[in-house]
Amino acid sequence: MRQKKAGSWELIVELGRDPLTNRRKQRSKTFHGAKREAERQLRALIADVETGRLTDSATTVNDIVQKRIDLIADRRAPSTMREYRRIMRERIGPAIGEVPLTKLTTQRLDEFYRALEREEGLKSGSIHQIHTLINSSLKQAVKWGWLEHNVAANTTRPPVRTRETEPPSIKQVKEILATADAGSDVYATMFRLAIATGMRRGELAGLKWADLDFDSRKLRVRRAISTGDGIHEKTTKSGRNRRMTLDAGTVQMLSDFEATVRQRAIDAGYELRSDAYMFSHQIEGVTPVHPDNISKTFERIRGEHESVRLHDLRHEHATQLIANGVDIPTVSKRLGHEKVSTTLDIYAHVLDENDDEAADIIGGLLAE
Repeated sequence: MRQKKAGSWELIVELGRDPLTNRRKQRSKTFHGAKREAERQLRALIADVETGRLTDSATTVNDIVQKRIDLIADRRAPSTMREYRRIMRERIGPAIGEVPLTKLTTQRLDEFYRALEREEGLKSGSIHQIHTLINSSLKQAVKWGWLEHNVAANTTRPPVRTRETEPPSIKQVKEILATADAGSDVYATMFRLAIATGMRRGELAGLKWADLDFDSRKLRVRRAISTGDGIHEKTTKSGRNRRMTLDAGTVQMLSDFEATVRQRAIDAGYELRSDAYMFSHQIEGVTPVHPDNISKTFERIRGEHESVRLHDLRHEHATQLIANGVDIPTVSKRLGHEKVSTTLDIYAHVLDENDDEAADIIGGLLAE
């Protein structure tokens, strides 16, 4: 420990020699205060080094980002992990990957984000995605004791410009469903269920007959089908199961479809098991419909409504519910959003329309 000036101390801890370069490695920290307190801080710093809680200067941003990716690899969808690896390889690595973790600053990250926006032309959403990976990696470093604090926490990023959802009209949806009815009963039933529930395509693909109680009209969403190296089951996006009520017309359509599927299985010498996938091209229902095929089929049957995407059925479900007075927590629960605030952010423009009606209602009451 050495005094730099009155009330300022440099705390230095030896970390031994680098096995490759044989150079001495040190960890230093500036402390402002009384000498006795500086000595206490030095003892704490030595203890941290001895217990492995603080990293040395050779550890880079790349190192912690890779550690973070490895840590969560089995908890995220393969598509998400592919995107994280691409971000590390194409964005983080070339720009700041070799920066020592202990030298990374908030200013350096701000300059990095600014360059991504001004020089690379990245949209704000993409920059926030990159920040999310960096921020979570540095949080992990703090948890492991590699860093004392997360320098990404206070960065300045471009504001995310949210696009108002423009769902199709009910007339458009009905026309698309009519076209689907003339084709495969698998997809006709699935697309009806999509607009009736607002489920994501992976969740639709993951449904099993055991998830539906015809008597109570309750459907449980317990899993989703993920694409990547083949297809496999995963949890829902929020990681939680949810239960929702179906309308009578949709239940009747599912009942008719189940009877058809069951008869096909019997005709082929099989018994339709309760754990069979609801939507499958196999008679016994062992393998679910591939999510990509769901999207491709929708694009093929939507006809003149080329601007309508499969995901827009989810938006139409939510928009119609909100416009007809269903409370936001209920809508959020049906959509499987982790937070009600997510629903509010996405459908704020629909609430603005309801606000106009609310103003007229209160005005009418005051005029009486």
